Formats: sequence, C-alpha cells, structure tokens
Amino acid sequence: MASIKLVNDDFSGAWLINSDPFQKEIITQYIDDYYDDYIQKIISVDAFSIITSLPNLTPKWNHLIYGVSSYYNERKKRNLSHKGVNRSMKGLLYFLITKDNFDSTNSKRVESSQEVSSNVESLRDNAFAASRWNRAVNELNANILPFIKNYEVITKDVITSNEMAGVYTLEIENTLYLDENDVVTIDGVEYIATNVTANTFDIIAESGKDFTGETVKYEPYKDFPLYQSLCYELTSVII
Repeated sequence: MASIKLVNDDFSGAWLINSDPFQKEIITQYIDDYYDDYIQKIISVDAFSIITSLPNLTPKWNHLIYGVSSYYNERKKRNLSHKGVNRSMKGLLYFLITKDNFDSTNSKRVESSQEVSSNVESLRDNAFAASRWNRAVNELNANILPFIKNYEVITKDVITSNEMAGVYTLEIENTLYLDENDVVTIDGVEYIATNVTANTFDIIAESGKDFTGETVKYEPYKDFPLYQSLCYELTSVII
C-alpha cells in the first residue's frame, strides 16, 4: 500500500528541530498522533483511504501530495507550480511539536552555512516556529487551492468510440488525473471509467451508441475539503 506519512528524517536541514535521539522520538510520536488527523482534514477521509489502499500513487495523488514542477493554470494563463500537501504538513507538525515542547525543544534555523540555534521559551518568543504554521496555511491557500480549482472540472472531447457488447472504449486527448473507477459524465449521464490508459478508458452503456465528438467531463478532486472549507479551519497563528 502507498504510504504518504512523513518520517523523522523529513525534519532535517531547514526543518531541523533537534538532533538529540530523545527529541527524535518526540517527533515520531507527533507524526503518529497528528499526521493522519490533519491530512484527512485537508484531503478528506475518503481520499486518504483511497491513497493508502493504492499499491502506488497515481499522478492525481502524487502531484497533490508531493507537488508538481509545472502545470498550466487556466485562470492565471501561465505555468505555475506547487510543492505539495506534505510540505505544508511539515510546517503544521513543526509548529505543534515546538509549541507543546517549548521547555525542552531546540528549534534550529539554517541560514546559508551558519546554523542559529535557540531555546524555545514561549510561543511569543518562537516567531520562527509560528512562521512555519503560517507559511503552511499560506501555501495551502495560495498554491494548493489554485491547483485544485484548476482541475475542478476536466473536459475532453471523444476522438473515437468503439463498442463491443455494450462496453465502449473511448479515446480522448489524454486521461490526465482520471483514475480507475472514477465517475465521468457524458451528455448529463454518469458512467464509471475502467481500464484507464494514457488516452483511453472504458464505460458500459446501452448498445448501439456512438460517443464520437461528445464531451467527457470528470472532477478529479470533487468535494475536496480544502476547496470548500480548509482555509477557514486552519488559520494563521498571531504572535
């Protein structure tokens, strides 16, 4: 099964909290306690269940969790990128760990070749840790949300339609972010897409139809929590 959960080693470099073995155990515990809860608030319980049941991440989920170097944003009319939900998850967990362990945790900020380390005494004094939460929330709203909205509805024209006993193989330009068993809509009727390849998929319909020239619509991130409400649930920390 696909695992997207962060691990202790993800908190290194600019994300380093503490190199002490005891603190590493704390980080691991926080990942175990909070990762699943927060990621499900962001991508939904259903999406998390689908992802963790997959043998490997499909492009739709891989690009959401780990980011994409370039995609064309229809609203902005230019190529954009984002670094994935897991990067924001690091910021959220970073803050939670330092907030709850400010008496014993060393927060380290890496600047060029120098490393500046200070004891976290209070949230008000820990502006750097709080900035990680704020940056995480900002990235979700400013980068991930536009990505999701960009693919709110994908439309493709059917190039060819071939039937065999009520099973239709439809060819389209590409099946970007269309996964096995996703719902597609053609002329207001919903079908289940199966046998998805790079540019074809199958549907079951009444015999004798010809879908050539029809428009296929599908919603890769339908009912996505981030699209609807996460920007209100995860607010910035004011210090």
